[in-house]
Amino acid sequence: MNGKPGEHQVEAGKEGNQFLDAVYWRLIISDLHHFVIFIAVA
Repeated sequence: MNGKPGEHQVEAGKEGNQFLDAVYWRLIISDLHHFVIFIAVA
């Protein structure tokens, strides 16, 4: 695996970002869910 020193870390970083994106979207969706309930109650 010859290549630039940072390449392997970039690949690992992409996987980490996908995991963070999944968590982030889950938080956003749950927040929107609560927000919609809040609007419905108000």
